[in-house]
Amino acid sequence: MRSVTYSMGVSLDGYIVGPDGGFDWTAPDGEVFRFWIDEIREVGVHLMGRRLYETMLYWETADQDPSLDDSMLEWAALWTSLPKVVFSTTLSAVQGTAYLASGGLAEEIERLRAEQKALGKLIPQAQGEEKIELLARTKTLAADVKAAELTQTEAEQHWREAIFEIPNPAADESPATSRRNSTEPEEPVRQEEQEDDVGLVMKKLKDMA
Repeated sequence: MRSVTYSMGVSLDGYIVGPDGGFDWTAPDGEVFRFWIDEIREVGVHLMGRRLYETMLYWETADQDPSLDDSMLEWAALWTSLPKVVFSTTLSAVQGTAYLASGGLAEEIERLRAEQKALGKLIPQAQGEEKIELLARTKTLAADVKAAELTQTEAEQHWREAIFEIPNPAADESPATSRRNSTEPEEPVRQEEQEDDVGLVMKKLKDMA
């Protein structure tokens, strides 16, 4: 099974961006850059938002920069060939091997599956270069679907964990009871009480958002 790796540059005091909102301060030294080169070799598809995509656009044509050393050219070659999914509601187009996802994750998974199915029907009739391109596209779509599904699974797991971390103190209006210290059997919870509990959880989540 493939895994999803969440990657972020963070300062020792917990900051992601600089005072001006930029994150170019994370430019790595040679040793760290080599680490990222080795890491990117193992990546099947890269999921990102608009700001990271726009920052990394430089690397799409970096091989034309005569000032780059061998390690930077190596990174550029790996990055430009890597399939990418860009999640954005403001971008209208993306470049290179990137794919623009403007909907939610669940919607995007369904759309990718539909496209993958449609291309699969075209492959048997295709010939030559067209067939090669269709096969390459379906392979990329398969990788995108798997990555999106894993991301969705991770997000759902984090959501469930967050639910259990929400404090559940008794409300001020709750009547006092000695049931906990009583030897009498507890009465079953009524349906309306369960619905009230669900409502309280959803309100907590909205307050945290």
